[in-house]
Amino acid sequence: SITESTIVVKNYLPVIENLVLTNTTFTNTVLDFRGCNRLETLNLSGCSGIVDIIFPETNRLRSVYLPNGLRKLTLGKNPNLSTFVFAEGTFLTEISLDCSSFHRDFDYMDILTNRIDYTNLKQFILKNTPEGGLKITEAVALRLATIKQNPNITSLIEGVYVIMDRIEESDEDN
Repeated sequence: SITESTIVVKNYLPVIENLVLTNTTFTNTVLDFRGCNRLETLNLSGCSGIVDIIFPETNRLRSVYLPNGLRKLTLGKNPNLSTFVFAEGTFLTEISLDCSSFHRDFDYMDILTNRIDYTNLKQFILKNTPEGGLKITEAVALRLATIKQNPNITSLIEGVYVIMDRIEESDEDN
């Protein structure tokens, strides 16, 4: 069991590329990965007691597996991020996404899965949505509409989004 309130990972593992730390118990802990610019994979599945993760802004981060009990999610610029997995029963209170931060094939709004409980959500921000809008499925649009109706939200800033029957490959690939 780890009880430190904020762990600045670069102080201990500045050149870490892959961190697999599963089934570990923390107590009300923030993990700060700023400065870990070589980080490619972060797997915290099965961990508990992590309330916030501060991600590095790096083009190397590709895969993230989140712990149980995460309360705050802020993602900056991580252009190659292509895998992002939530633990079952995540109760987020704050979400802030820089939509320019993901790999072009990333299902941006997969973050709005049914595995997340939005009952306590107070802040939802989408920044830097792509020109022409963020392409999302109808199911995700319904989930977004449900989030907007949450009476607890005190801050809601959203970008433009376009509902698609399915997400298709970009014309840039042709």
